[in-house]
Amino acid sequence: MLRAKICLFGASGVGKTSLVKRYIHGIFSESYATTIGVNISRRTTEIDKKSVELLVWDIEGGTDVKKYLGGIKGALLVYDGSRSDTYETLTKVREQLPEGLPIVELANKKDLEDFALQNPEGASCFATSAKSGENVEKAFELIAKNIVVKQK
Repeated sequence: MLRAKICLFGASGVGKTSLVKRYIHGIFSESYATTIGVNISRRTTEIDKKSVELLVWDIEGGTDVKKYLGGIKGALLVYDGSRSDTYETLTKVREQLPEGLPIVELANKKDLEDFALQNPEGASCFATSAKSGENVEKAFELIAKNIVVKQK
């Protein structure tokens, strides 16, 4: 079995914890608690007939990501599609990530009226909603698949 550490990075309040809860437990809660440090969850999935255990690191909001990079195999960069300033935060995060690291961007909160997708040309990006579950599974499965492909 392949074990892969993936980290969710992004500004505070973009829904990283809600995305993890939706993916790991299939639930959504309206209550909000700021993550301090890191919360680690795990889920095993199957990619190309290979078991992959994802160690999902839900990182506190911000741009100081270097202390979390040890052993990282992939990253989900999350922004709030209703708050453009949270997309700008990802530029600082990207600068600190290792070259060649599999990355998928998540434009979260698609369920909100003022949602807008912002992503550079060629980037893998999903418009997600932790609330409805839309595209959450697909996004996590894509990062897992990209990690498996890179391991070959």
